[in-house]
Amino acid sequence: MSDNTTVSMRNDLVQLASNIEAFAKQFKEKLQSSATIDLDAANEIVRNHSTFAFTLGGVCSLEQKNANGKTVKATHVANYHNVRDAHGRFARKV
Repeated sequence: MSDNTTVSMRNDLVQLASNIEAFAKQFKEKLQSSATIDLDAANEIVRNHSTFAFTLGGVCSLEQKNANGKTVKATHVANYHNVRDAHGRFARKV
């Protein structure tokens, strides 16, 4: 992966941090005004926070790899989870 990927991922982190901040501010305002608790905003905070954590891990690993000059070999893992047949039952993906 190149430095462009790291820069792109850093930009994604900035965007995610902005989203988390905006949803947290919205949630805080609703709590302070004694309005109905906005679960949608809370769910978005959690979703964006999880994505932020995984993206941050990816950026850190790429930067460490680039700093050490190491190469990374990746293998493809097939996803057999949650495959269902026409009746909604779990089935093996062929």
